[in-house]
Amino acid sequence: MAKSSLTIAAALLFYLPVLSQQNDKALSFTPRDKKSDTSQIRLLLDEGKNFENTNPDSSNYYYKKATAIAYALKQQQLLLKSMAQHIALLNNEAKFEDALALSQDHIDMANQLGYPAVLLQAYNEAANEYEYLGDYEPATENYLKS
Repeated sequence: MAKSSLTIAAALLFYLPVLSQQNDKALSFTPRDKKSDTSQIRLLLDEGKNFENTNPDSSNYYYKKATAIAYALKQQQLLLKSMAQHIALLNNEAKFEDALALSQDHIDMANQLGYPAVLLQAYNEAANEYEYLGDYEPATENYLKS
């Protein structure tokens, strides 16, 4: 039994590299195209939406991942969508402090990207969170900025 296992392991050891060399794409780097990346963001957003009611922690993970990819790719529309869905999830769970911290992160991201629409939404998010927490002065300031 041990001898046959050793023979199988040795055969696989030599056979697998041969297979990978025959497939040119297996060893070469293929750059990702923008379309597949935006599809990945949309898939993450859909998965997040699917888990909102049953497993909000998973939904939170998917929204964070979608936001990070949209930010890295500078995809304004998908960034707006992922930010809105993430904030809405936290608000539905009454996690207003977490949503406020996230909205502050969104303001920083929007300032770095220089997208006015994203900045407008981020300030509005922050204002809403301050209002939900009963802190009306910063809420008013953020509403005026938006």
